[in-house]
Amino acid sequence: MNLLLQANTILFAQQNRWSKASEQFRQSKSTFDLGDIMLGLLILVGTVAATWALRSLLNRGDRRKVFHSPSKLFAALCAAHRLSREECRLLRRLARWQQLTDAGRLFLEPERFEPEQLGPELRQNAQALATLREKIFSG
Repeated sequence: MNLLLQANTILFAQQNRWSKASEQFRQSKSTFDLGDIMLGLLILVGTVAATWALRSLLNRGDRRKVFHSPSKLFAALCAAHRLSREECRLLRRLARWQQLTDAGRLFLEPERFEPEQLGPELRQNAQALATLREKIFSG
């Protein structure tokens, strides 16, 4: 029983000490003056500027010139599919006949190789175009 009384006394003393500490915060009136606000804004602006500078520094190597070049895309697709010059020329003729501004669409739309999509001058190359279609879309 004596041990229990000592434990309660110690806990009460600690609780009393913490309550006195919290009273000091309640009694003081915290006021913000213009200097505190300016310091907060300065820290915020500094953090944003440092973040922006670090991001710019890290992304400097990732800046690539972005451009739109359908002819270079078509050439790259022909190279990726290992097409010969004659095959690329035949695809360009097909794209012109179908009035495509971007010949690279031929690599996305297999229906463009259908015989009914071919003009009279391309029908003589129907077998070559069917082979090209198989080469491009077989995977």
